[in-house]
Amino acid sequence: MTVIDSYRFLYVNRLGEPVCTHELSFVNAERQASKENGRYTDFKRQSYTPEDIERIDAVYAAEEVRGAETRWWEDVNVGDTLAPVVKGPLRICDIVGFHIGWGMGQTYGQDPCAYGWEAPSPHARFLTLAMSTGFPTIVQRLHWDEKRAADLGLPAPYDYGTMRTNWLGHLITNWMGDEGWLMRLKTEMRVFNFSRRYHDLLGRSRGQARGRHSQGG
Repeated sequence: MTVIDSYRFLYVNRLGEPVCTHELSFVNAERQASKENGRYTDFKRQSYTPEDIERIDAVYAAEEVRGAETRWWEDVNVGDTLAPVVKGPLRICDIVGFHIGWGMGQTYGQDPCAYGWEAPSPHARFLTLAMSTGFPTIVQRLHWDEKRAADLGLPAPYDYGTMRTNWLGHLITNWMGDEGWLMRLKTEMRVFNFSRRYHDLLGRSRGQARGRHSQGG
């Protein structure tokens, strides 16, 4: 069975005035499906040579940040490419770092250092028993727990889709500069992004429009 959950978050400033909205839809599928259909049976995890790491380091070092240099309308042309941003290779500590900034996030009411003692609560249904420890814990642990990922037929833990959205925001804000205004950012995550993967984030200008809402991307 597959269920689509949709959420809408409203962010306000200290005066209570709306600043932005964040809309999310999650496709929740049966957790055992990947194991049962053997989808990742032949999946090979990435490894890197010293030469690979040297190339990655060079792209990191060449990152361009527009910053205080204003990007004017006249500076933009259709087809312009955005200076690339790289992420990874993805490590478990990157996911932990994401939680440091995000908090526990949408973990169905589970606070840090609280293993889910509110058993009668509606959130209890989202807890699963960790066989190695004997106590219930959150389903999100497959983002960092190698064994839990393997139990579900996955080759490795994987990131949160929100992380990739943030990465693309990094790419765009690097390009637009401090005085730019990002009106809308829409992303779709259609596959798992497993740990150890390396990512080149690329983009180009597709159009220009004057008025309240710009188009293209």
